[in-house]
Amino acid sequence: MRHLNSNYGGKTFWSFGTSFSRGVGIIFDPRLQFQLLKFKQDDKERLLVVNIQIETVKYSLVNVYCPNRPSERKTFLLKLKHFLYPSTNFILRGDFNFVENLRKYKIGGNLNKGDLGLKEINILKEDFSIEDVFLNKFPSEVETTWGNGYVFCRLDRFYVPTPYLKHVINIEHNALIF
Repeated sequence: MRHLNSNYGGKTFWSFGTSFSRGVGIIFDPRLQFQLLKFKQDDKERLLVVNIQIETVKYSLVNVYCPNRPSERKTFLLKLKHFLYPSTNFILRGDFNFVENLRKYKIGGNLNKGDLGLKEINILKEDFSIEDVFLNKFPSEVETTWGNGYVFCRLDRFYVPTPYLKHVINIEHNALIF
């Protein structure tokens, strides 16, 4: 990460996991002028919150890596609401490790498994009036963000407050490999 930090030029924030799991980061464009207000992470390397101010507007940027185990995932998502502040402009993104719509965003494998965490994310979406940017912008497209050669799923998502959707021009998902 030091290599990325020194060569990239923009500010980066990290919560490191093991070499095979966990760990999240937030990378800022070097041209973005902002003031860092607060930076926090959990002790499991699954959550990173960076609070910034751009001009007079405050934002809370939240990146998550949900647990693979369904029971741990549900607990994690229930606790996540304590890191989200409805009075701020927050953006939630991450690897949620479950599929919101098994029929549409899971290809292969058992189509009756893989959505545990859906109830909890739906509560967050309703409580905080957030929506999945990709689903809003491309409702008829099918995209997967993870695959093992046999099963392919859309696990990574980007949620923003509903009023922000009109400002989103495009969204891409690209792997960042070190």
